[in-house]
Amino acid sequence: MQALQPQQIGALSDAAVGSLSIAQLQALTADQLANLDAGQIASITPYRLASLSTAAFATLHGDQLECLTVSQVLSLSTAQLAALSVSAMPGLNPAALHALSAAQFSVLRPEDRIAVKPHASPVFHAIQYLFGHQTREKLENFRGIGGAQSY
Repeated sequence: MQALQPQQIGALSDAAVGSLSIAQLQALTADQLANLDAGQIASITPYRLASLSTAAFATLHGDQLECLTVSQVLSLSTAQLAALSVSAMPGLNPAALHALSAAQFSVLRPEDRIAVKPHASPVFHAIQYLFGHQTREKLENFRGIGGAQSY
């Protein structure tokens, strides 16, 4: 495949994007990645998606991230997951939930620490409760005085 202009990448079919080789994916510029739509991102196999550099992965945004499958998220490195949490969006989206859940249940080690934005903290604290690191009382009074995340 010859080099594409940023606006041309958006014209490719989902199948065409899904069939890009790892080398072709890695050669995409930040502008080209930004022009991929949700369907195109969803068509990339987890193995190929995981081949993107952390810097390239951090350029993905909004709708692109919301379409990530659990398999795609589970294929990512800790650094890519961190880039996802930074680039995702101010609020919480399904991709952030998948990333946080995938990270907690299959990637992170007990000694690892992560920063969680307030929008994602209810999920984080629920996971901590499942691991036995959070009390039910603090979850039930989550935003109240003495709760897991009181204001």
